Amino acid sequence: MAVANIARADDNSALKSELEGRYAALESAMAARDASAMRALLAPDFVSVDVDGSTQNADEMISQIDALPHAGRPGGTRLLSVTANGDTVTVEQEFKSTTIGPGVAQRAHTLIILSTDTWVKVNGSWVCQRTVTDEIDRYVNGTLISHVVHR
Repeated sequence: MAVANIARADDNSALKSELEGRYAALESAMAARDASAMRALLAPDFVSVDVDGSTQNADEMISQIDALPHAGRPGGTRLLSVTANGDTVTVEQEFKSTTIGPGVAQRAHTLIILSTDTWVKVNGSWVCQRTVTDEIDRYVNGTLISHVVHR
């Protein structure tokens, strides 16, 4: 029994590492505004659900990303939990980004987004099928200015 649990832990560790690579590739594609690279990491039936309950398909999400300013977005994704069920994986993740505002004030703006994502294996590769934004926190100079929770 202990051997089965160890194997499962090892499998989950390998899966988590593989998914961390997929998130890194997605972040790079988004930063580069590379629509084809983004699409390659999204399932054909991809859906993004925002905290207000609104939804976007892949094309709509990519258009929204293209419209964002090209400001530096240091930060990244941290996988909080990875739960596998065959060729479907549920990931709870945190994206954190801090930028320094322009001008004399140069305020630090930090964005923390908690999401639950569903990844599916298609043709041997993990692609994101669904992302649900659970919470968004915005900070200015370390002070919480807004906290929004998914309805």
